[in-house]
Amino acid sequence: MLACVAWGYLLTSGDINSVWALFGVSNQLMASVGLIIGATIILRLGQKRVYMLTCLVPLAYLFVTVNYAGYWMVTNVYLNPLAKGYNVFNAGISIIMLSLGFVILIAALKKWKELLRIRKDTLPETLIATPAE
Repeated sequence: MLACVAWGYLLTSGDINSVWALFGVSNQLMASVGLIIGATIILRLGQKRVYMLTCLVPLAYLFVTVNYAGYWMVTNVYLNPLAKGYNVFNAGISIIMLSLGFVILIAALKKWKELLRIRKDTLPETLIATPAE
């Protein structure tokens, strides 16, 4: 019910372009989370940890870009009374999404640190891929 009310408020609170900007930020944050999950899986299960870079390189670009774009939208559009898309509610939603993105990244960094400390000989045998004899 709350989601329906919030959606209705977003649609009636002004310009549809501000809603599209929220979709853009949320979509790119989900892509960042997907890359974080992929990097974690590669680090946990992969034989070569260097393959983690296939997720980290795009993640570095994407995470910085989406957070800067979200910051820019909040400060220059949503919280700017002179802007066409002025909307404090949209600013709040954006700030919550961006904050949760940072929480997920920090949690992943802690997990990566833990996984990098684990030596190959301490992993359970089921996680270590051995060459076929």
